[in-house]
Amino acid sequence: MIKYFIAIWFLFQLMLLKAQNTDTTLYTKTFFGRLKSPYFQLIATKTDTDFCTIHNYMPFYTNFLAHLGNGTSATYSFIPIFITDLPFWLQPFQIYYNEIQDLYFHTHTPFTHIKLTANNNRTYNEEGLKLIHTQNIKPNWNIAFIGKSNKQIGRIQRQDHRLHYFFGSTQYQSSRYQLYANYYFSKIKIKENGGVSNLPFLIDSLFPIENALVYLSNATNNYTYQKGNAQQAICLSFQDDSLSEKWKPFIIHHFEYTKAKKIYADVLDTTFYFANRFIDSSKTYDSLYFRNIENQIGIAISNNLKTGSGISIYALSSNQKTYSHQHPKNIDNMGTGMLLFYNNASFSAQLNFKYWINGYLKGNKHVQISTQKNIHIAQNDANWIFDVAYHQQAVDYFATSLYTNHFQWQQSLPTTTEISTQTGIENESNGIYLNLKNIKNAVYFDTQSHPQTINNNFMYASMILRKTFHAGRFHLSNHFMMQYITDTLISVPFYAGYHILYYENQLFKKVLGIQLGSEVFYHSIYQAVSYNPALGNFFNNNTSKLGNYPYINIFANLKLKRARFFVKIEHLNYHWQKANYSMVYAYPMPPRSLKFGILWSFYD
Repeated sequence: MIKYFIAIWFLFQLMLLKAQNTDTTLYTKTFFGRLKSPYFQLIATKTDTDFCTIHNYMPFYTNFLAHLGNGTSATYSFIPIFITDLPFWLQPFQIYYNEIQDLYFHTHTPFTHIKLTANNNRTYNEEGLKLIHTQNIKPNWNIAFIGKSNKQIGRIQRQDHRLHYFFGSTQYQSSRYQLYANYYFSKIKIKENGGVSNLPFLIDSLFPIENALVYLSNATNNYTYQKGNAQQAICLSFQDDSLSEKWKPFIIHHFEYTKAKKIYADVLDTTFYFANRFIDSSKTYDSLYFRNIENQIGIAISNNLKTGSGISIYALSSNQKTYSHQHPKNIDNMGTGMLLFYNNASFSAQLNFKYWINGYLKGNKHVQISTQKNIHIAQNDANWIFDVAYHQQAVDYFATSLYTNHFQWQQSLPTTTEISTQTGIENESNGIYLNLKNIKNAVYFDTQSHPQTINNNFMYASMILRKTFHAGRFHLSNHFMMQYITDTLISVPFYAGYHILYYENQLFKKVLGIQLGSEVFYHSIYQAVSYNPALGNFFNNNTSKLGNYPYINIFANLKLKRARFFVKIEHLNYHWQKANYSMVYAYPMPPRSLKFGILWSFYD
């Protein structure tokens, strides 16, 4: 249904081209921002309404993520993350949860944005809908709502992935009070197939991918995830005049609520995909649950919480609930912290210290120094950033205690420590970043899907480069990553790149904007990882190597007043050569397909 609506709308708009000589929304401004530390500073951010990125509506390439080849599937980061607050079974879906969190708006007129995506196949169909609406109730009070629904059915058996989420945010600012609050709720439903069991046959171009055999025929995963944030500040003694340089006392409160649940279900299969069935030999119904309520309250003294300098001292409290059958847990944690921050017109710096005193998190430390300096390079403005950090964190509780039908463990794992430094130079379209880390006791999952730690210290170094070249109406955008790890148990490629070459012009008296181009994503050979659907995570695979295969797409983006339209062919080079076109073992990328979409914005 969506595809026919898109086609009819586009033909109608082309008939009206000559009548549309001006864009009445040219001077309408809607601000998209993300909340940044220290407290109440909003940083402008790009969104999927940007013309040059509308065809790239999935988050995989730009974030260097491997995935399972269909829709909202689990992702494996080619840039390793050693410290995280999420349970291991949520980390592969973190990219979807973080897509819009901490996103706030400011607009002079109500703003509504609709995004529709689809493909041209009725049987193996894809349909996506995203709706954004925001408006200022008052000049100092904004509300926003975002909803998304996405369904994708792949060509391989049981490739059926669905994502639905709702997000709401509000910000309010007065002379004495500031508030930023948001809430996110999502559901992900996945039919699991365990991967392709006759993978070598798919390399042969005469073998239809629809005939691929899979390991699991009745397995499903259902995820629910919700997160709420509220951050507020009250000026105590007198009016908080943003133009005043006087130092003022504030009460600062930050509340965070996170709740997640994963339900994995299957029935007895004859492939013996899982080695164990501890609880029920005929079926599986495993429920994993995580909930965290965290409060941070303190006193700050500052001349301006957004753009000035100050100091804050705060107390931390956290209540965590976890559940995996015979291992329910309710844990209270207490901690403290301090924040120093300084800002002027060209330089900013902050020192953040956090320490947990008791509970499961006892001994967790976080110390970070961050600086940013405005500089000029070849008559262009840029930012120089420099960060130094030390993290000491207890491993994920589920990595120490788990009781499910297919996997069980009860073990003690040492605390993970990470010392890191990062420096970089960036502007809106270009950037180079250098990163160096020393890690001890990093967690990985072995070939049996059991969590282990690397007890020795090892080093990690990386360079990420963003660079766009322009030659008349031709543009080449490059996003490249190169990295090195001294330990082989963390499996990632040495390099990966995402490049877009396109031609841009404006036609029909500059009414119709067009972009015609091609993009390619590739990565070097690496020791492939495998995916475990029962645990919902990735583990080491010592039997296969993947990489050195380019994924080529071609696209056309069109912009007509308030609307944007794209059409693209994904995986254009499918079966051009004999290759294993997978990023994760036994999960091939989808074959060549035609996709299209429309984005339409309203300013009234």
